[in-house]
Amino acid sequence: MIPTSFRTRSVVFAYLFGPPRLLSRQEGVAVYDAVCTALGVDDLTFRYGATESGDVPATTAERSRGFSVQIERKMGRGSYKVTIDNSSVNQPIRFLAEYLWPPSREHVSEDFDATAEAVFGALTGQWQRVLAETRIRGQLEAAGGSALAFLSEQALRIEPNRLALLEAAPQFVGISLETPPGDPTEADPLHQPKREISLQVLREDKRSVYVELMSQWPQLAIVGQGEIEVDARRIRSFDHAPSAYIRNSVDYLQERVLQLFA
Repeated sequence: MIPTSFRTRSVVFAYLFGPPRLLSRQEGVAVYDAVCTALGVDDLTFRYGATESGDVPATTAERSRGFSVQIERKMGRGSYKVTIDNSSVNQPIRFLAEYLWPPSREHVSEDFDATAEAVFGALTGQWQRVLAETRIRGQLEAAGGSALAFLSEQALRIEPNRLALLEAAPQFVGISLETPPGDPTEADPLHQPKREISLQVLREDKRSVYVELMSQWPQLAIVGQGEIEVDARRIRSFDHAPSAYIRNSVDYLQERVLQLFA
């Protein structure tokens, strides 16, 4: 692959936080106003919805309802979208920001930070964040001009004569890797999130490799056979702005993932 050809298709950032409760339309409007002010724009769209949830045995209709606040701005071929939602009181609230075809990573970091600060500043009450997640999607040119050949012959090291054993020549190749979460350290609070890595032929341009990296920081990593060991030293805090998690993910992508297949 040619690292200098990397193009960012989208960047996604999310927090899960609680305690879960219904956010009213009035609170959604307050969030919308705060985001508009923080970003310095007035052309954001706003949608609010509240739905009944059938999976919660609640004594009142309000307790069983989910909600969704969606704020969006179209920008050429791309868009910037913010969602605050949850399906019921059984689930934490989700803050989700997504930049599709961002003009630069600097825009992503600045807008995500400003948006998160505006949203949590507009919401009344005490909130506890329990998870952070980033997802970076991009593409880059394959060495030799064929993503199929690069992934099969160079990355997977499958010789062409062995590929001939298949009934037909493959048109698509993909590679997936997953690493487990670990504990934060005093020197690095963002140390070892869960990672999911995907590389595959970009279907709309077979000269390019599609790359996706998901990084997820849970409050407490699961050890053993699905057991959670409660130890205050292992509990991860979420004091960083979105840009810190994005920077961690970009560095990991460039310095580890792409170098693995260089």
